[in-house]
Parts: sequence; structure tokens; C-alpha cells
Amino acid sequence: MTASMSDFTLPVRESHQIVAACDLAPVQPEQRQQLYVRLAARQGGDRIDQVEKRIRAGGPFRRELVTGHAGSGKSTELLRLATELRTPKHERQFHVVYLDANVLLGMWNLRLPQILLAMMSALSAEPRVDLRDSPTARSFAAKVAAIISGVAGSVGKELAKKVDQFAGVSIVGAAIKASQELANEFRDRASAQMQDLLAAAAAVVEEVSNELQMEVVFIIDNLEKVPEQVIEGGRDLHDVLFAQELPLLDLQAHIVLTYPISLNYKSYDLGHRFSASRKTTLPMVSVREAPDETGRARGDDEQGIDLLVAALGRRIDLDLFFDEPETVRYLVRASGGCVRDVLRFAGALPIVSQPPFTATAVEAALADFRNDYERLIGGKAYVAALPTLAASGQFPPDFSMEAKREILLGLVALEYDTQTWFDVHPLVKRTRAYLHAERTWRG
Repeated sequence: MTASMSDFTLPVRESHQIVAACDLAPVQPEQRQQLYVRLAARQGGDRIDQVEKRIRAGGPFRRELVTGHAGSGKSTELLRLATELRTPKHERQFHVVYLDANVLLGMWNLRLPQILLAMMSALSAEPRVDLRDSPTARSFAAKVAAIISGVAGSVGKELAKKVDQFAGVSIVGAAIKASQELANEFRDRASAQMQDLLAAAAAVVEEVSNELQMEVVFIIDNLEKVPEQVIEGGRDLHDVLFAQELPLLDLQAHIVLTYPISLNYKSYDLGHRFSASRKTTLPMVSVREAPDETGRARGDDEQGIDLLVAALGRRIDLDLFFDEPETVRYLVRASGGCVRDVLRFAGALPIVSQPPFTATAVEAALADFRNDYERLIGGKAYVAALPTLAASGQFPPDFSMEAKREILLGLVALEYDTQTWFDVHPLVKRTRAYLHAERTWRG
């Protein structure tokens, strides 16, 4: 939420506050009581609750791999997970280190050395000064200083001087995020010493766990935003980072990390690359009935729409700003169950119209978003198969993996609940390209 939100009384009753009230930032723990609505009933169950239970169950340290469409509420749910794990239950609680990859890391050509450095930087921010100055912490800091001192000439040497203790690791992290050249040099030098660096990090984590008398949990959010790239040797960055390098994080800690949803549709199973792992996909909120074998006409999922209306109603006064309840539901249906889109569409209303907002105003607010899809899918070969997908809820057998990854990443198609069915985004269905494909499909 923006800083000015503290000046608002929610739900807002002034139209000039609607945009700020519909801020897309994840719901923070201190905002949960005011803003949070549990959507799990129409997302195939509480997947994050299941992650918590697996971590609490004992046994080997878990590797929980979480993904979802942009806008599915993933970050809000991971922040909730952090809060729940910090809470004593059954005489167990965890030392949770949450880090946002968007904040701590540069995403271009991101590799394991930068991620490990960010994890240790987040750990170094903990309030226990004695842990920051422990023998293992000093050893890890010394290794980072030795690596960075050989990077970028005098710049690296100056940075190395600042890593005289564990807290200085974060200074190096900030520097390599700001400079791609520095990040590349650090990555290359650190990769040559990765085994020693991982061992030093493992010693720090083990000491922290022993001193605090609780297990450590790292939650690494927003790694799914690492862009697809071809790197050295013509390799795919997603394959190298997620399937080869991240499984090397042999720390005595539970690790929850996010990954691109496109990796669900690779020829390998990502979960098999990690020990004691489980993949979790957070789907969209269902706003349309699931398909069945009868091929019957499908109506709205009223419960899913109700939940998203309630979530929007936590932020803005729906009775005041809309001409009738059906207009709110019309907006929610247009989102396809994407939480982010509900907020984006509502936030666009005061830009194009004045309250009370009508269905016509909603259409005006949706126009630019629809046009974005028009540009995105125009001329794409996969458009011809979208009407089949919308009708059946499944991808046609001859649908290529490359096209499947593209349309899921672009929110052209959306994934729903544990039966894993799909639908085309409602705004895509309004594009000229889709309508032409639908006419051809119907014959």
C-alpha cells in the first residue's frame, strides 16, 4: 500500500482515493485484518495452509516450490505463511526469513551466487547482534570479501573493506544489484568457489538455528519474475537456475521459493530436482463453472464472484460508487478471477468516469486492457485453438508446449482449481482476433 493509505478510512468513500485504495501491493501482515479475504474456497483449497503443515510435520528439511499466475495473490499468501510459521503452534515455531527477489536482486541473468548472497543478506538483517558477529558469520563475510576484492578493480577493493562483518554482506548485495557488470563478475568468481561458499552459508544457518533453538525457514518470493533468457552456451536461464543451480542449496533450513509457472510445462518435473520437495500452484479464483463431460452451457461461479466482490469491498465503498450490485459483479467477471485485474479495473474507473459507475463506465475502464490483449495475440498461430480451450477447459493435444507457456505467462489463458482446468481470459474473448477464431471454429 502507498504511504498515504494511512490517511484513509477503509473502505474509501472519496472517488479521488479509489486509485490508491486499489494499490496492487501484497497485503502486509499488519493490513490483514482490514484487507484480507480468504479466497481458498474457490482456488481449489488452502494450498498455503498445506505448505505450512508439511513444514511443521517434521522430517527432512522441506523444499516447497510455489508458483501461480501474476495476480493470483501469491505474495499475499506467502506473507501470510511467514506470519503463521512465526506463530507458536503445537509448541513449535520457526525463524522465518522472508526476502523479496524484486527488492534484493537484479533479475537479468540471475544465478545462484546472487541468490545465496541475498539470503545471507536477509539473515544478516536480524536483530540478534551476537549472531551477526559469530565465528561462522565472520567466516562467510570473509569469503564474500575475498571474492568481491578481485572484482571491478578499485571498486571491488573498496567494497571488500566494507565487508568486515556479516552485516556488510548486504552492502555487496546492493552494489551488485545496481550494476549488471559487477553482478556478472561477482557471479563468475563466486561460481568457481561455490562449494566453499555454500558450506560457509550452511554453517551460518546451522549456528543461527542452534542459538535460537528453532528451525530456519527462508521464503524467497518473486523469483518467478526472472525473465526467460538464452545464456552462455545457448542454454535456457530458467532451466539452469531452477533445475540445476537452486537444488544445490544444501542448507539446514526449509526453503520456500517461487518459480515461473511456465516450468510446469517442461519435459522434466521440477520437483524431482529437489529433495523433500512439493510443487504448489496457486490458481485463479473461479468465476465460471468448471467444464464437465456433458458439454453443457456453463454459468457463473457465484461463490467465487462473491469472494472477489467482498475483497474489493474491503477497499472501496461499493454501494456508494456503483449504480447497482450487478455492475460490481460485471467487473469481477471480466477479471477472470485474477485478483490483480479486479483491482486494476476498479482503479481505472475514476480515470474514465464519475460515480456512480455503470456498466458503460466499466466498459470504458476495460478498453485499454482489452487493447493490450489485442496487440499481444494478434497474428499468433495459437489463437485458432483458443475457442476449443474455452469450451473444453483443456489444451488441445497438438498445442505446443512453447505456446502453452507463452499464453499462461501472458495471462491469455488462466488456470483454475485442483482439477486443473483452463479458460481464456474474458478480455481476450472480446478481441477481434479471438472473435474471428471463434467464428471459424463454429463453422
